[in-house]
Amino acid sequence: MIDTHAHLNFDDYNDIDSVIRRAKGAGVVKIINIGSDLKSSQIAVQLAQKHGELYSTVGIHPDEATDNISIVAMVNELQRMIGPKVVAIGEAGLDYYRLENDDYKKIQHELFTCQIELAIKSSLPIIVHSREADEDMYKILKKYATKPNFKCVMHCFSGDEVFLEKIISLGIYVSFTGIITFPKTDKLEKAVFETPLDMLMIETDCPFLAPQLYRGKRNEPSYLVEVAKKIAEIKNITLSDVEKCTTTNATNFFNIA
Repeated sequence: MIDTHAHLNFDDYNDIDSVIRRAKGAGVVKIINIGSDLKSSQIAVQLAQKHGELYSTVGIHPDEATDNISIVAMVNELQRMIGPKVVAIGEAGLDYYRLENDDYKKIQHELFTCQIELAIKSSLPIIVHSREADEDMYKILKKYATKPNFKCVMHCFSGDEVFLEKIISLGIYVSFTGIITFPKTDKLEKAVFETPLDMLMIETDCPFLAPQLYRGKRNEPSYLVEVAKKIAEIKNITLSDVEKCTTTNATNFFNIA
């Protein structure tokens, strides 16, 4: 399996060698560390250079969109970080959960679209974060969906059936986390069921969102198998089927050798 969204570049992991060893023991052969600001992006790049199992992305999370940032300077710095084991731009997107006012919406939109354009220019996919912003997110993605080199995955999908149908119609991949193992997630289980196998990927988003079996613990890539098991249960297919299709999807999407 491939964990397509992890944050081993966070301070939570001062035992990264052990984490990687446990992941491999659980069948997770590759892990993509996700950048969420300039510092975490740089650390992700460095870790990918050091560990053969790790790949990285570079990106700026929408929570970083404040009125004192220079978007052009930040995106230029991301571009300078791109190297052989950088497999995507992101995570980037929109997050209205803690939005203070509409001025910050404009900044988020500009930061997001600049990163989409960097991804297209660099022939890299973009990893998208969307929280309580489905309508605006769809408008932006629809604008770019027909552009050459545009490839996109909606990470940690949490939207409804209508939003799912819209983004799949744009050719956008959907990735699920341990949230699908929580109780009372009927909406998400339906989304898993409706997502075509050839558009589906899996992730931990560790250290967050540990599956129900490990709830309250630090999440890590070795727990990815719980996400795969739940998808197999929902879709009434074998665990092996889930492992094969999600690994193939991730390998092709991120162009991982």
